[in-house]
Amino acid sequence: MAYLDFIKNYLPRLSKARGCTEEEIIQLEQKHQLRLPAAYKEYLRLFGKNTGGLLEGFYTTIDEVEQNAATIEFDMVNTEHSHQFKIAPGMFFFGQWQGTVLYFICDGNENPPVYMVESLDDIVQYTNTFTDFVRAEGL
Repeated sequence: MAYLDFIKNYLPRLSKARGCTEEEIIQLEQKHQLRLPAAYKEYLRLFGKNTGGLLEGFYTTIDEVEQNAATIEFDMVNTEHSHQFKIAPGMFFFGQWQGTVLYFICDGNENPPVYMVESLDDIVQYTNTFTDFVRAEGL
């Protein structure tokens, strides 16, 4: 663990956590036609199938990723907004919290900033890195 070293001491409390295999991560990358950042892949290896309570309620497991993108797509069609927000290549919607969708951009940055879509007209950079997001919201 390089990006999530700070979690080591908490792993005993997250005993139900279950990670993804390398093959599952590769399949996710292929499905979305992008290269996921190293920090996020590290997260998937540890918590991709069951978070064990880390980021509880954030819909961050590999099975929930499709739901996150679908939420944005639904909102783009079914809500009033200025239409300035567009889903761009490389955007990966990895989680959500009470209707707020979280994403990062797969652009070669191995620990990218996390952005929060509160509404399609209100997008903010939430944390400077994916690691910062896990540290702030996960523990």
